[in-house]
Amino acid sequence: MPRSPPSDEYLLGHSKSEEDRLKRQPEELAADSSGLLDQIGIQPGYRVADIGCGPHGILDLLSDRVGPTGTVVGVERSESSIELARQFIAARGLRNVELLQADAKATPLPRASFDVVHARLVLVNVPEPRRVVDEMVALVRPGGMVASHEADWGLSLCDPPSTAWDRLVGVFEACSRNSGMERTVERFTSTSQERTLARPPFRIVRYRYLRRAQNALGAGAPSIGQFVKLPQSAQ
Repeated sequence: MPRSPPSDEYLLGHSKSEEDRLKRQPEELAADSSGLLDQIGIQPGYRVADIGCGPHGILDLLSDRVGPTGTVVGVERSESSIELARQFIAARGLRNVELLQADAKATPLPRASFDVVHARLVLVNVPEPRRVVDEMVALVRPGGMVASHEADWGLSLCDPPSTAWDRLVGVFEACSRNSGMERTVERFTSTSQERTLARPPFRIVRYRYLRRAQNALGAGAPSIGQFVKLPQSAQ
């Protein structure tokens, strides 16, 4: 049977329960995200975009690192998540954070205008994630960074074996496949970035966390962070 055209919907949806999970997730992944940001070396005064920030994302972590002279732009498609993010920013007094409701695959943001563009658990949950990567690369200035923090569902195992677990994985795989999504997105992210840029040199750092990224079904997977440094100028 032919595969249906990819949907533009976020795989886990935008229900109240999913938004509640997304509000808990930043605390659960704070140490992991901080570790990735340490590797990137974000400096005061940087201009940074958080793609698919949801109701919270790492807006506060980025705000603290860029300081009062820097700017953080959170990009989110969901209207309800944008509203929750506005409330979060107001409650925390994050004056250097802006929000933009837009499609991550085609934002109206200026090209080559950011020092760092980041996405966390976005690429693995949307159809055609390579298009998101292409947009992230387009937004970064020469010499800037593109960073992703994704789950590797391909390494998600159950020991001892469980029939229920196998059924769950089968359903998740079928849902991802039919929606045009990738369960092992982090394995092609750097390749996609290199193909998009089509020029060296790149600085790619990959490392595996001990924590597990949780999805709405309660299943977990190892979490991997990586970043790519763009060349200072076209070659």
